[in-house]
Amino acid sequence: MQLHAVSEIVWKQCLAAKSHEKALIVFDRKTKEIADSLSETGKKYCAVSMIETKKSKISGQEPEKSVARKMFDSDIVVAPTTFSLTHTKAVLSARKIGGARVVTMPGITREMLLRAIPIDYMEMKKYGEKIISEWNGKKSLAIETDAGTDLYVVIKGRKIGIDSGLCIEAGSLSNLPAGEAETSPLEMKSEGKIVVDLTHPLKGKVKRPFKITVENGEMVDCTDNALWKICSETENGTNLAEFAVGTNPKAKITGNLLEDEKAIGTAHIAFGTNKSLGGKVQSSIHLDCVFNKPTITADGKIILKGGKMEHG
Repeated sequence: MQLHAVSEIVWKQCLAAKSHEKALIVFDRKTKEIADSLSETGKKYCAVSMIETKKSKISGQEPEKSVARKMFDSDIVVAPTTFSLTHTKAVLSARKIGGARVVTMPGITREMLLRAIPIDYMEMKKYGEKIISEWNGKKSLAIETDAGTDLYVVIKGRKIGIDSGLCIEAGSLSNLPAGEAETSPLEMKSEGKIVVDLTHPLKGKVKRPFKITVENGEMVDCTDNALWKICSETENGTNLAEFAVGTNPKAKITGNLLEDEKAIGTAHIAFGTNKSLGGKVQSSIHLDCVFNKPTITADGKIILKGGKMEHG
């Protein structure tokens, strides 16, 4: 499948773009090839403009004000960028106030786009819904792995959702390639440790697993110095913001966070902003860490064992 054919999937299936809508493509120098393909294809469906943003230094960093304004004035925003805009105030405002549908693609590569976007979205949606149906109404999740993860998170009353890749309702958000079941743990309630053995948010593929210790919903220690430094020195950067599992059948482990966190059999946690997920904390970072083969128990009932659904 060619790049333009996959771009067709984004506009026609994932976004269901309409002729009266205004779409904005936000890109940086590294992602221009993909942005150009999206722009050329998108013009068949709606009015499309492009704006280049300066390459961020880290995921969660706000774009320039001029970019944020144009995002707010758009019906659709598609953001193939090097680092993630997903959890920024700019995206939240464009969605929640402006009503824009936003698709972010942080770290997207040509190979990933061709592999993990042409999928059966309805089947992936059904799989994600099976998982979250077991989380809904529950008080807590316990997450364990053979590598040593032993984490307890409280989710009572929190929004439980999936990223199905179908971004067709006003104010909706999707991360492409899509595919995760997700929630934001209650602030100041989570306890335990996470052993990260797949993907580091700053370095990519993990060569040596590292451990994060969480107390009262905050990272209090991390054996990876680079991650500890940025989280501990950023306002609200130690907040445990997210817990999610991958649901995309075509995603595979490559060392690229965008795809790794969507692969079936993986789970990830994030630190920093959780407002975009229904939480109360805003930060200038949202950093995901991916680990392998979680066993997840919801209020005592095993939902996934070694990363696989227990009940089909």
